[in-house]
Amino acid sequence: MIAAEVTMNSNMDGTWERLDWCRKQFGQRAPSADNISETKFLWGYRSGIFETTYHFARAEDCTLFILRWSS
Repeated sequence: MIAAEVTMNSNMDGTWERLDWCRKQFGQRAPSADNISETKFLWGYRSGIFETTYHFARAEDCTLFILRWSS
């Protein structure tokens, strides 16, 4: 279950950097938003043309992400 999410605008280089960071911090991403939970997949994302939305099973992980990636 998704506890928190954040949407960020960026180019693909920035998106890849964030995705790599999330993999290192939270493990493998969920194959779909329906699989996000505190027991297996802690995070996932949905990428659009100009923005990417990151989903987290724990609100504190979302907060950590925002603190790391906010400009």
